[in-house]
Amino acid sequence: MPDDVGPLVTVRGEATAEVEPELAQLSVTVTARDRHRDRVVRDLDERAQAVDAVLGAHQAEIERVDTEALRLSPQFATNKPRERVAGYEGTVRRTVLLHDFTGLGDLLVQLSGIDLASVVGPWWSLRPDSPAHREVRVAAVHDAVRRAREYAEALGATLIGLVEVADAALLSEAATSLPPAVPVAAQAFRGAAAPETFTFDITPTRQLLQATVEARFRASPPILT
Repeated sequence: MPDDVGPLVTVRGEATAEVEPELAQLSVTVTARDRHRDRVVRDLDERAQAVDAVLGAHQAEIERVDTEALRLSPQFATNKPRERVAGYEGTVRRTVLLHDFTGLGDLLVQLSGIDLASVVGPWWSLRPDSPAHREVRVAAVHDAVRRAREYAEALGATLIGLVEVADAALLSEAATSLPPAVPVAAQAFRGAAAPETFTFDITPTRQLLQATVEARFRASPPILT
C-alpha cells in the first residue's frame, strides 16, 4: 500500500512532571552611606569582604559567585536652589548559585547578619541540560503515540507510519502558548544581628516541567460499521 493511502490521525501529546530543583540562586547586596566618599568606599569594601568570607566558608556548596553590579553615587540635598552633594551611597551586589542546599539556611542567616546587607532568594531552577527536560519530552511523544493508536483502534484501523512530529504549534496554524513558568518563592532579609543557633528552614520548591508535541500518523483504511 502506498504511504499516502489511508487517513491521517493528528494528535497532541502532553506530559508533566514535578522534580526536585538542581540549583538555587541568591542575590546579596551590601550598602554603605556617609557624607564622605572615602568612608563609603571603605565601608563598602569591608562589607563586601564580609560577604565573601561567608561565601568562602560555604565554598563546597556553591557553584558560582558573580559580581552583578557595583554602584557609587552622590546623594543631593533636597529643597536647595542649586545641586548640593549631601553625601554618597554605594552598593555591591553578588549573585550566588548553589548546587547543594544542605547548608542554605545557615548561609542565609550568616549573610543577613552582615551590616546593611540585603539577601533575596532563593530562586529554584533546573540545569538547562538536566535529563529531566528530555524525560518529559519523551513522555509527551509516548502520549501522542498512545492517543493516535486509540483513535485508530476506535475506527477499526491501525497506525502504519509516522508522518511528522514537532513541538506544539509548529504543525498548527495558530500558535498555542505554553503555561507560564512556575513562580519561585523569594524572600528578602536585611542585615541584623542573629542568634548563632538560629537557622532558616528552607524547603526547595519542586519544579513543574511540561512538554507538548503534535504528531501526524498514517492509519490503515478504517472499518466502519
